Amino acid sequence: MTKLIVTLLLCCLTRVASAQSASALASLLDSVVPAAMAAERIPGAVVTVVSGGRVILSKGYGFADVESRRPMTDSTIVRIGSISKVMTAVAVAQLIDRGRVHLDSGVYRYLRDLRIQTRYRVPTTVRHLLTHTAALDEIRPGPLADGQASLQPLRDYLRPRLVQYARPGAATAYSTYGTALAGVIVEDVSGLPFEQYLVDSIWRPLGMTRTSITIPDALRAQTATPYDVERDSAVRAPWEWYHTTPASSVNSTARDMARFMIAQLAGRSPIMSEKMTREMQREHVTMHPMLPGYGLVWQQIRRANGDRGVQHGGDVAGFSALVTLLPGRNFGVFVASHREGGDLRFTVTPAALDPLG
Repeated sequence: MTKLIVTLLLCCLTRVASAQSASALASLLDSVVPAAMAAERIPGAVVTVVSGGRVILSKGYGFADVESRRPMTDSTIVRIGSISKVMTAVAVAQLIDRGRVHLDSGVYRYLRDLRIQTRYRVPTTVRHLLTHTAALDEIRPGPLADGQASLQPLRDYLRPRLVQYARPGAATAYSTYGTALAGVIVEDVSGLPFEQYLVDSIWRPLGMTRTSITIPDALRAQTATPYDVERDSAVRAPWEWYHTTPASSVNSTARDMARFMIAQLAGRSPIMSEKMTREMQREHVTMHPMLPGYGLVWQQIRRANGDRGVQHGGDVAGFSALVTLLPGRNFGVFVASHREGGDLRFTVTPAALDPLG
């Protein structure tokens, strides 16, 4: 009985301490975020922080739409740009978990009809695609379409553009085409359209009900308007459409991204084994031991206090975003705001991490 009482008391104290730290973090960010928004003339932003498998803060600031003064909330849909690449890597990792794909097998084992134009005899592997070492040239015109009506099917867009400029594995070079080709592997192995695979295997199992590539009509009114900044004023930006959807085109919410982060920090998640989760996050390549390199799509980070983590940013017209995980602390931060290329995320994320020491 005494042991049970002690256990319950410790549990209560832990919850009180957690509530106090969450309150302190909220007070801190309620100061930092509006100041950062004002400095960059940003109309709206969202922040979500997870720790120990729980959401400790999830909040919107400012406006999702300036004209109607619709507030930004943690359920407002925002664009996450290249963070889409992480979700593509998770899709491939699931297929690896199931034995249907192998990291060090050549990509032609899985691709139905696409081929890389190359003069090198070294096979391009799945690992090369996910560690940005496949050396695929970003041939112009680039992946931005003129509009939704001009979008090409992914494989049709990539077919004439898969040109290798160096031996695979020779160096790291951040690649949209490499991740997009990984998306084709997901389609060819699973037999499903790419977005449908993500719905069935990632978003629905995690309860990410407002995450999509193609935003349903019913949710369009709950989507943030894109804004960039010109002459210190917010101006409406175009909605960008990309041929390379697995690398560029996911839309989500702070609340949904909290679910995604918790799954990536869990020892075992509903969507992936612990082994594969850690495989995604460990460093696979670096150009120098002193430089942080890449996991499977994740970019490695090293904090001054010795913490290691992973991170990925995203930018499209009108939006910028950043997701950061510290697996050793079971801690994650997602920040998104208006303004492509904005620095708010690089101000807010350290502020959220600083209380960890």
